[in-house]
Amino acid sequence: MAEIKKTLPSPIHAVILAGSVDFGRCPLASRLPAAVWPIAGVPALTRVVRKLSLEGITKVTICFNGDKKQLQDILTDVGQIEIEFLEEDIPLGTAGCLRDTAVDNKETQYLVCPAAINDVPNLENIVREHNESDAEMTVLLNPQGENNRGEGEITGIYLFESSVLDSIPPEGYVDIKETLIPSLVQARRRVHGFRLSRSVGSFRDRNGYLNVIADHLENGLIRESGIAPGKVYAEDVRISESAKVHPGARIYGPVIILEQAVVGENAIILGPAIVGKNVHIGEGTFVEGSVLWDRARIGRDCKLQRGLLDYDVDVPDISTVVDQVVPFRKYGFLGNLLPRMGAYLMRLKEQIGFAEPRVVWWLLAVLVLLLTFIWSFSPTLKVLWGIWMRSDEYSSGLLVPFLAAYIIWSRRKNILNYPINPAWGGIVIFIALQWFRLHFGLYLNFGSAERLSMVLSISALVIMVLGWRFFFKIWGICFFLLLMIPLPNRVQAAITLPLQKWSTISSVFCLESFGYDAIREGNLIHIGDTSVAVAEACNGLRMITAFFVISGLVILLVKRTWWEKFIILLSSLPIALLCNTVRLTVTAIAFTIITAEEWEQAFHDYGGLAMMPLALGTVVLELWFLSKMFIVTEAPDSEGLLVRKTVKKT
Repeated sequence: MAEIKKTLPSPIHAVILAGSVDFGRCPLASRLPAAVWPIAGVPALTRVVRKLSLEGITKVTICFNGDKKQLQDILTDVGQIEIEFLEEDIPLGTAGCLRDTAVDNKETQYLVCPAAINDVPNLENIVREHNESDAEMTVLLNPQGENNRGEGEITGIYLFESSVLDSIPPEGYVDIKETLIPSLVQARRRVHGFRLSRSVGSFRDRNGYLNVIADHLENGLIRESGIAPGKVYAEDVRISESAKVHPGARIYGPVIILEQAVVGENAIILGPAIVGKNVHIGEGTFVEGSVLWDRARIGRDCKLQRGLLDYDVDVPDISTVVDQVVPFRKYGFLGNLLPRMGAYLMRLKEQIGFAEPRVVWWLLAVLVLLLTFIWSFSPTLKVLWGIWMRSDEYSSGLLVPFLAAYIIWSRRKNILNYPINPAWGGIVIFIALQWFRLHFGLYLNFGSAERLSMVLSISALVIMVLGWRFFFKIWGICFFLLLMIPLPNRVQAAITLPLQKWSTISSVFCLESFGYDAIREGNLIHIGDTSVAVAEACNGLRMITAFFVISGLVILLVKRTWWEKFIILLSSLPIALLCNTVRLTVTAIAFTIITAEEWEQAFHDYGGLAMMPLALGTVVLELWFLSKMFIVTEAPDSEGLLVRKTVKKT
């Protein structure tokens, strides 16, 4: 419902004191004047001008010292009101601003009002009482007996008759409270006090600003926000329709979440709090009694208590902000990287329990160990690179290290929470693996043994540096690295011919099922006048290795029970063989139609790539089928802990 504009008994010219930046009191006030600080997405100055317009005031003068365009840009949708600007080249004081604004009109009354307030009181009763008391000046006071959370009793809002202008010196700095009021009282001129029923909520710094937000959220801003209550949350929680709040997040009001904001999984927001437009709150982050301005971003597993985040500020993961302002600073790449590294080092310090110097030495030791490992296995890495580049069967191994790095990155939130306890057992395993490498790899010249020892040595290093409990949490990633190494030559030779034979027989079976007259002769398939040779490269090994990589990635990323993942792993081999059979069958049919040799070669080469989406789609279908057959529930065990149980659907 639209508010109705009021009509005042006499014309009033409002003087709004917008001020300037305030160095030293608050880091944020040193960058942005308090007049432009937003309250539920609307700058304080804009709120003041809008309310004055609704109260019937038709002209305002904004006194400022700073960026005029900054003030002009925020004064949108303020109604039918004339706005002038008075720039203070030198400080004039509150009364000095009134003096330089006033015009020679005895019928005009003047209202002086600070811009950094939450609410403008209703003026109708104030003006009526001012006129009835025959006062030349009325001072508006905050409610008596309230703590006002650090505010003074005087609100900073004054109503004047034009006759008061004679008491203001014609030049220089003049303050209303400290100079003008005492001079009027001394001259026995009528100064009236008007006690408000509700605090106007003035602020100058973070603490005052958060107090004002808290008071206003509890006394009307929730209802005035224009946002309907959410269906899931309580009456004192308002979430914009365009905001995205994860179902796993918990919000306890009073809280306002504005447009396009994103709240991650397991995030907790305790009011009073305001989340601005396009704000991103990461997973597992705790926010209490804070305000996040538009486009601010706070990472995962952070703690924000009575904090204020500036526009566009980026708080790194695992940060703690308590009773602080985080102002925006324009960092370069390294400037943004260093705070994040500092946050991770602090978490590392907490995990391993070392003092700061020992953390540095521990990191240096790990770096030296890593460089030594790379140098020692550099010949093996070169051999692996050559295999990946020239072998179709094992080219997918090149992706494995990058996929493993992606999995670790996607799990970084949980990985950082794992306890770090370096274990001496890792050194024993590492030494044993180096003996295995020297004896079987270098002495007996088994290249596969050397490559195997390299991957297993990575697991040993994890145990040695991070501990057994850490290893048991990421062992799947460590063994996923085994997929980047090729099979031993004897194993490959033993399975190549059976795979080639199976591919030929299964393709002939499919062709006959489709009505083709297909005859198998060894590894040749005759279809009428067309002969298709199932070469050794078409035996399906390439499909098997590639699909095992895909299946391993899916198993490590999806959140399913262990037995579901085990089924996916077991099904990798038959799905790969099935896809290879489909490829050979389609290729054989295509060769009976296509006669151009270059088209035959292109169809043969790219047909294998087309099977990857088919194989991945089969896995997705398999996961969907399992989800439809079974449901996973959580129930308390004998000790009251929640245990995941799988129940078959009926």
